Amino acid sequence: MLKKMMVTAAATAAAIGAGAAAAAPAMAIGNDNG
Repeated sequence: MLKKMMVTAAATAAAIGAGAAAAAPAMAIGNDNG
């Protein structure tokens, strides 16, 4: 059970990290234009 939770947490962190990495350039461009 613990291993399953750790794997799920790692997958969630990877998804969040990928989303943040994809959103960061768009946010920076928006801030520069704003």
